[in-house]
Order: sequence, then C-alpha cells, then structure tokens
Amino acid sequence: MLLDPTSPSKNPRGLLRTPAVNDQRRYLLLTGATGFLGQYLLRDLSLDGYRVAVLVRPSRKLSVRQRIELIMQRWEVELGIELPRPILLEGAITEERLGLSDQDFAWLEENIYRIVHSAAVVKFGDEHFNEVWRTNVEGTQRLIELSQSLNIEDFFYVSTAYSCGVQESIVYEHELGGNQLFRNVYEKSKFEAERKLRESQIKNVTIFRPSVIVGDSRTGFTSSYHGLFVYLRLIATLIANIDRDENGIAHTEIRLPISGYEKRNLVPVDWVSSVITKLIGDRKSHGLTFHLTPDEPTSPREIIEYCYNYFNSAGVEFAEHESAAFNSNSSEFAINFVKNTGMYHAYDKSDPVFDRSNLEQFAGDIPCPVIDQAMIHRFIHFGERDRWGKNPICTPTVAVELEDSLASLAGGLRSWSRQVADKQHPRKGAVGVNFVGRGGGQFTFERKLDDLEVKYGLHVPPDDVIEISMDALGKSLARHQCDWNAVCAEILTSNLLNDRLTHVA
Repeated sequence: MLLDPTSPSKNPRGLLRTPAVNDQRRYLLLTGATGFLGQYLLRDLSLDGYRVAVLVRPSRKLSVRQRIELIMQRWEVELGIELPRPILLEGAITEERLGLSDQDFAWLEENIYRIVHSAAVVKFGDEHFNEVWRTNVEGTQRLIELSQSLNIEDFFYVSTAYSCGVQESIVYEHELGGNQLFRNVYEKSKFEAERKLRESQIKNVTIFRPSVIVGDSRTGFTSSYHGLFVYLRLIATLIANIDRDENGIAHTEIRLPISGYEKRNLVPVDWVSSVITKLIGDRKSHGLTFHLTPDEPTSPREIIEYCYNYFNSAGVEFAEHESAAFNSNSSEFAINFVKNTGMYHAYDKSDPVFDRSNLEQFAGDIPCPVIDQAMIHRFIHFGERDRWGKNPICTPTVAVELEDSLASLAGGLRSWSRQVADKQHPRKGAVGVNFVGRGGGQFTFERKLDDLEVKYGLHVPPDDVIEISMDALGKSLARHQCDWNAVCAEILTSNLLNDRLTHVA
C-alpha cells in the first residue's frame, strides 16, 4: 500500500498535532541539525508535526543529503516508523547569505517563518578563539540580520547555562549580567550571542540554557564525546592498561582536589530536546529564558562509585584542600587522567545554582531523568560499543533515488494529479506529497495547463498533503519493473487516496 499514514500506536510521541493556522504553509529553519542536540531536535520537531528545513554543511566523507539521511535512518530504526525528511539547504551560518545558492536563498526567503538556532562550536581553549567567535557570535549575528530582514518574529536560541560566567550567587533566568568573569571563550561567546539577541529588533527571542548535556537517558547514545564522556572514555581507556589484583580489582590510584560532594548539573539530551520542543509549541512561553538544568544535581562521588561498580575498580581519594591531583609520587593513571581533563578543571568547584522558575512553570510536567547508576552504565556501554566515537561512519543507502526520479514521477502523476487536484483545488490544481522513509522528501505538484510543475517543499495546507511510504514505493517499482505509469496507477487506485493526514504539517 503506497499511501501509508503512520500508525499513532507505533509513534512514541503520538504523531501529534497540526500547528496553528499561520504556521501551516511555512517552514521552521533549524541550524545545527547534525550536532548532538540538533539530531534530537530534528527528530522531535518532525514528530510534532513541524515542517522543518535544515541548514547543513557537507562533511569530508558525506554530502548534506547523506548526513541527514544517516541521522533520519537511525531514528527510524529506533522508533520503528518512517519519518518525513526535512528540506535541505546547503550552507553555513559563518558565510555571507548563509553560504546558500541563489535558488536556496530565494526558497528560504519565501518559506521560513521562525528559526531554531542550535549550531555552535563547543571548544574552550584560547587557541580556538577565532573559530568559536566566528560561529557562535558572528554566525548568530547573521541569523539576527536575516530574521530582521524577513520580519521573522520567533527566534529560539540554544545557549548554555554557563553564559553566566563565574557566579557564587543564584543565577536567575531573566539575568544576563555584563561584568562577570568567564572560564573560557565558549562561555563568553554564548554570553555575547545572548546579548546581541536581546538587543535585536526580533519580537520574540526565546533562550534555552541547558547545563552539561550528557547521553540519551534510555539508550546511552551520544555523538559527542565531550563533557562527562571525556571522563568516562578516559577511565575506560586507562583501566584497560592496569593489571588487576588477585580479586580482579583495578586500582586507579588518584587524589582529587575536591570533596566529591560538589554539584554537577548534568541533563540527558533527550530530555533537553523534549523540553525545547514543548516550549517552541507553547506561545505563552515565547520571549522568555529557560534554565534547562536538573531537578537533582549529581556529585562526583556518585559518578565515581558507579564507575567503580562497572569496571570493578577502586583507588580514588578525595583531598579537598590539596591544590593538584598529582605530584612526583603519583600513579601513571593519575598523571594521564589530569593531563587529559585539563580543559574542565575550571569547573571542579564552581558549578552555580540555577533558578528554574520559568522552566517549572512551562515545562514542569517533563521531569528531568535522574542520573543514576543504570544510566551511567548505559553511557559507558554505548561508548564501548561505539569504540568511543571511532566506529566508521557508514554511507546511508536508499532503494529509490527520489530526486533523480522526479521527472518520471511527474509524468506518471499527471493523470493522477488532475483527479486529486480537481477534488481539492479545482482552480489551483495543487497537491503536496510527503514521501516518508529512506530517501524521502517533500514536494508540491502543481498543475499548469497540461503540464505538471514540481516544487521543492510543501506549499499547500495540511489537508492537501498525502503521505507515501518510500518502502512501499520501492516495492511497487520492483513489482512494475520501474514503470512509473504503472506505479502511479497503483497510487491512483489506492483506497487511501482521499485520506487527509493532518499530522503532516
């Protein structure tokens, strides 16, 4: 069956909602979609019915299409459903006009009504200053200018809770400050980006400030071996080279210059994405700032104890009043550990207390999962299976190269589109087709006299969009030996032809 509305019972988020009327014919622009948090935002926004366009650069090994396809296919395996594909815009926030071609920039100007800005460079050292500033500050400024020129009223920015810099008192959501010290260039860049957004002419600037983002609370997944995962990876690597005693225990002898009771504000990536997606959909929350921090912080002692139990290890001592974690008598483990975690030493004793008033008011019904032993073990287990980020990147495969087949598809759809369009828009003669699953895409087929014009994206209301499974399309092509006329005839005779899939937004 080619027309295949996804069953809500198979969708963990419910396949969901139709956005408000003024959202229906426009797209949301998501930056940073290939980043750790961005992958989750792409999933959750798609599941919540938004029409999403992504600004993406090719990597050294994969094209823009392949990078997004790889992400979407991973989500489909995990969720057990076929997902819509976003509109792909090849470019970068660091370039003039976002590095877009004239055609893509024109498409953006015509279709984008809000921006979710998640792209960032997360590097701390002064040697990375130019790279960090160019992306996090100048890139944000370009998006501000774009928003103002297009009269975009809603701008959602993913900042960091640590844009506050070094603070000893409670950090409030409405505050930004201005005279604080910063631990590194990353904190300073996010502060400066927030400042520019607050001073802009954009009507609603909503700022999300997550604290330290860790892996997926349910699966342990990460694509970013920073933060907590630096420590987990380092421990796993160093322990592998330590001889165990007669009881099988690996002794990781190190004295840490902390009490072990310091608070660590760790938040799972899936929770951060869920909260952001909920707040994007709640117009009453727009224009506010939110600290996405945990209900209950974690302590180093807890994390170390969880690692002890996973690796069957021991040997960490807490020496709060010592200034360094190793000296001339320190173990090789201690020396290697400290040398490889230097970029985070500024956070050893200085994690602030964050006000969460706005978060609790607007997203208090989504509690942050507790970072317990089972979750830490899931993180480690995933890292080991992923060889701590060293597993090779696979090139995604598709059964049907849809964009290469559009001319053939349009030819086969001519008679079909006339019948469908006549029922929906006798004067306009347009229908949107959302091809979901591997290699899918979103297109509008508009009748122009006796021809059929194909436009990239969905340019009709949700009631005039039908959904076609790429898996079913591939099987139909195989049955009909790639005869597009026969395939389209099969679409035409489907009993689901007149179904309206209102979850496609």
